[in-house]
Amino acid sequence: KPDVLSKAWLSLITGLANVEVELEEPLLETKEGQNLAKTKELVRRVKENLKPHWKSMNN
Repeated sequence: KPDVLSKAWLSLITGLANVEVELEEPLLETKEGQNLAKTKELVRRVKENLKPHWKSMNN
């Protein structure tokens, strides 16, 4: 990704030159609930896998 590569080079060069640079990070644009269903499914699967080993997962 060119946008990431340019920031990586800038970081490397300014670090080597001991120069302070302020960069603004763009806000992540996500749709509400975009990954919520996938995350909930992953948590459910992890709990199922851990149930035999952790008593706290048996709720």
